[in-house]
Amino acid sequence: MSQSRESHRHLRDPKVWGPTFWKTYDIIVQTYPREPNKKQRKAALDFFHSQKYLIPCTRCSKNYRRILRKYPPRVESRPALEEWFTLLKHKVAKHVAKQ
Repeated sequence: MSQSRESHRHLRDPKVWGPTFWKTYDIIVQTYPREPNKKQRKAALDFFHSQKYLIPCTRCSKNYRRILRKYPPRVESRPALEEWFTLLKHKVAKHVAKQ
């Protein structure tokens, strides 16, 4: 492993990036339009789906992908997205508890 990759290994730990990740998601969900237009819905879907490629923890990324396949983001309104986000947090917490 290269020196650079080795020096950043700790950043893959969910305890390091997780709180910021969840706070960012929470802000996005809470400020999402109540009645988003087509561009906003597409942007939200693109954002939530892109994270499966960007989450730094391999195990976490795989779990996120499984959840997205079974429970795709609901972006038709803020209440729908809030409901999906609550479900996402529940599913992730359940998975983490099994670890």
